[in-house]
Amino acid sequence: MARKRRHSRHHIIKMLDFIEWMIRIPKQELTYYNEQVDLIDQEDKTMSYMAIFRREAYAKGIEQGMEKGIEQGIEQGIEQGIGEGRVSTLIGTLQKQLKLKFRTLDDSTLQRLEHASEAELELWTERILFANSVDEVFAPQ
Repeated sequence: MARKRRHSRHHIIKMLDFIEWMIRIPKQELTYYNEQVDLIDQEDKTMSYMAIFRREAYAKGIEQGMEKGIEQGIEQGIEQGIGEGRVSTLIGTLQKQLKLKFRTLDDSTLQRLEHASEAELELWTERILFANSVDEVFAPQ
């Protein structure tokens, strides 16, 4: 429909200026102006393009929001995966170091490693270099 009509350049520029002005309206006033546009649309069916612009802007906003949400989700997933991979690597490294230095590992030590935070694992990985026993590795600070 819009393609069949030929609007003057001046008309298009004025319409875009109006849309830009609407975008800058404070949120408190936006409701009022939306209600006024609805009234105009109800009174004069030829003015329904206002509702069309709003619907298209709303759909575009949803689309952009979804794209941003997906990007953030992927980013967070990657960060979480990297963090989990790092913890898993620290656990494996510490298990090897403990076995090499102290020969055996009991189940409680293995469980302690599995439930440790990344910071604890890093601390224990440093401590094992100077510890004379497994207890010294895990000693409270």
